[in-house]
Amino acid sequence: QEFVDVFDWKHIAAVAIHDGYVQPPVEQFTPSYVHSLRICWDKALAAGSKRPGIVLFHEMCEHYINFILSACTTKLQSELKESSRLPIHYFDAEDRKAFIGWFKKYKPDVVIGFNDYHYWNLLEEGIRIPEEARFISMLRDDDSARAPWTNPVAGMTLPQNQMGMEAMDRLDALLRQGQIGLPELPTIHRLGSRWQEGASFPAQTHTESVTN
Repeated sequence: QEFVDVFDWKHIAAVAIHDGYVQPPVEQFTPSYVHSLRICWDKALAAGSKRPGIVLFHEMCEHYINFILSACTTKLQSELKESSRLPIHYFDAEDRKAFIGWFKKYKPDVVIGFNDYHYWNLLEEGIRIPEEARFISMLRDDDSARAPWTNPVAGMTLPQNQMGMEAMDRLDALLRQGQIGLPELPTIHRLGSRWQEGASFPAQTHTESVTN
């Protein structure tokens, strides 16, 4: 944050890509996390999920992403019966046992993680995916132009190339128009991600309760 406060913005044209813990006060191109969550949620319900569970990061508790995703979850869960409305788990990397405790206590049949990290933690703790629960990532790791099929995680793949091209086009326009310095009201452009199939979420798999 100190960098943002002291940097002399008045001499440059700038745009930002993606979201960080520090938000530069410039025009931004970023994924729509609400769009991603809604697609993941709809996919889970369409595949027969009765108890979808959502995992976000504790370290992001003060970040606006957690606020909007928590609010979106409340809205989505309103369509479920009360016993199926599982509490969001806010994952702390230093307390993985709490994550597994949440999983075993609430028994989600689909885990919707903020990213792939939660998938690998479940596997490392001996949870069988997709047999005990299926898994979907809202922010899927996509090394992809080379080999998207090497990632077993199903979920939303960022429009990274599109974000980059949109940002460069906008920066080019700012330079051509002589628009330097900070905008009075920075515009935030939210781009939709695309769904990618993966072994962690075979649509026809009927998961078993973890108590079985």
